[in-house]
Amino acid sequence: MAIHKLSAILGTIIMGIGSFITCLATTESTITLGNGMLVVSIIMMGFGYSKWQP
Repeated sequence: MAIHKLSAILGTIIMGIGSFITCLATTESTITLGNGMLVVSIIMMGFGYSKWQP
């Protein structure tokens, strides 16, 4: 249960950082980095919230 909770919380934090990076990006590589972080965070949150619900 703890791994799911940690995954859900970290996924939420990574999503916030990734969306902020993508929003302020001016180069293509930074936009791609932010989008990659968003995809990873969605996967992490899906894993975490599938077993743990606050």
